[in-house]
Amino acid sequence: MKLLVVAIAAVCALHAGCASAQPAPPFPPQRAVDDRTLVLNGQGERRVFPIGLVYLAALYVENRTASGEEVLRSPGPKLVELRFQTGLSESRVRTSFTDSLRSACPAPCQLTAQIDAFVLGFPRMNERDVVVLAFRTAGVDVTINGQPVD
Repeated sequence: MKLLVVAIAAVCALHAGCASAQPAPPFPPQRAVDDRTLVLNGQGERRVFPIGLVYLAALYVENRTASGEEVLRSPGPKLVELRFQTGLSESRVRTSFTDSLRSACPAPCQLTAQIDAFVLGFPRMNERDVVVLAFRTAGVDVTINGQPVD
């Protein structure tokens, strides 16, 4: 038990996510994509042991719904915003996104090549970085701190 406590303390000393930080401002109730108003459908947080709080996330859609199926089927634009609360290395960011996306699309997933290409655009994430994924009819636009990701 003591070894576990020491290990957690050592990891916390290396990661800013264990330190208390200023609370993030709330997500706005509306966002726009392609001149269409989207409403905040939900928000949550991603915690990873032993780091703690990694990011806050919000999902915006045209019409609020409690159904994930409806969100995926809806043809209109969608927007996801991630507000990082701790820094992550480039490899940790890519591994985390790959694992999350692949768990949402289990084998035999038809999107494996697209997932791999998507995560290659992500650099190291720093505390307070903001990632926005705008899902449009023509594809997905990704920005980090307002700068487009190729």
